[in-house]
Amino acid sequence: MNEFVIFYNAILFEFDRLKVLSDFINSESETEILKPEYSYFIKISYSFFEIRDSLDRLTKISKYISWSPNTKNINYRYDMLRYHYENYCHELYILKQRLNAFLNIIKKLYKNEVNFDDACSEFSKLYTTISKTMNDFVQERSLHVHERRMSNPEIKNYSLLSYLLNEDFEKYPGLQNAFFQDDYKKLKKEYTKIVKERNLIIDNLVDKIFSNINSIILVENTYIAKPKV
Repeated sequence: MNEFVIFYNAILFEFDRLKVLSDFINSESETEILKPEYSYFIKISYSFFEIRDSLDRLTKISKYISWSPNTKNINYRYDMLRYHYENYCHELYILKQRLNAFLNIIKKLYKNEVNFDDACSEFSKLYTTISKTMNDFVQERSLHVHERRMSNPEIKNYSLLSYLLNEDFEKYPGLQNAFFQDDYKKLKKEYTKIVKERNLIIDNLVDKIFSNINSIILVENTYIAKPKV
C-alpha cells in the first residue's frame, strides 16, 4: 500500500513540524485541542489512525485464523476458527464506515482548494468504489447480526453434534480424530485463503483512495496542506 504509506509518513512529518504530538496524545477527542489553528490536522489524524487500526486488525486476524490452538479439543478449535472469522467480518464493516468518514472529513476541509474541483469527480467516485468493493463482505456481516449466525455448514454440523454429545464427547475419540480433525484442517485452510484474498482486495482499495487524497492535500508528498478557509 504505497500511497497509504506516503500519507502515513506525511502524518508523522506533520506531528514533528507542527509540534502537536502532545496535543494529540493528551486530548480525549479531536474537539479538545490546545492549538486550534491545527485542529484540521488533528481531525485528519484521528480519522486516519482509525483506518490504520482497522487495517492492522484485519492483518492480525489473517494470522490468527491460520493458527491452530494448542489443544487437542477439536470443539475449541472450531469455536476459535468461527470466532476469528466473525470478528474479521465485523472489522470489515468498521473499516467501511471509517473510510467513508475519512472521505467526508477531507471533502469538508478541502472543498475550497484550487485543485479540489479537478479531483472532485474522481473523489466522488471513491464512495461508490468503497460500496462496490465492500458491500458483499459487509452483507455477510449484516446477515450474521440480524438474521442468522454466520457459519460454514461444516462448523454448524460439528457444533450441533458437539452440543448433543456435550461432555460425553470425549468418550468418542474415534469420531473426533478420524472425522473432525481432517475437516477442521480443510476448513481452516479455506477460511485462511478467503481472509488473505479479501485483505489483498482491501489493500488495493485503500491505495486507490489515498492516491486520490494525496493528490489533493499533500504538498510534494511530504506534508499536509492547511485547508483554505
